[in-house]
Amino acid sequence: MTKRLIYVTILQICLLTITQAQNDTLSHDEPSYPFIDAFISANLNFEEEWMTTDYHHHPRIDTTNVAHVGQMVNAGFIVANLSLSRDSIRHYRIDISVEGPDGKEVYRNDEFLDSKKHVSSNFGYILADRAFTIMPEIGDPLGKYKIRAVLHDLIAGTQAEDICELNIIP
Repeated sequence: MTKRLIYVTILQICLLTITQAQNDTLSHDEPSYPFIDAFISANLNFEEEWMTTDYHHHPRIDTTNVAHVGQMVNAGFIVANLSLSRDSIRHYRIDISVEGPDGKEVYRNDEFLDSKKHVSSNFGYILADRAFTIMPEIGDPLGKYKIRAVLHDLIAGTQAEDICELNIIP
């Protein structure tokens, strides 16, 4: 009787493990929650730093939240947690808008970046393929600008948003 109880218990544990493994593989089809980090960098070569860094150390991106009139800076976007289609396609879009110091929208591009690529894995962080260049000119209102980036995971139908600020000074 005890032997039979042990066999039944082992069988139940095995079935429970198989069921859990099946549930884990099914969760791959559930939508993920994408992530986006918008940042400003005065180093216009931050993309090169990202691309040439190997696994021995993390890439270093110097960020800023201040730009002088006549100074060129880039807004960059790091994304993660994007879904893959069944045929290993990652497809996302980034929309950007800029709000001026008075709170009014001064720029909008609802399809700033559309990226669709076949990938072998979907782990880690991705530096978006395109940066948004900003160069304040004489006559532009001084003050704090908000750059809003909206990431759309076009496979899962989910989205994320981030805002970075840039203070324009003389």
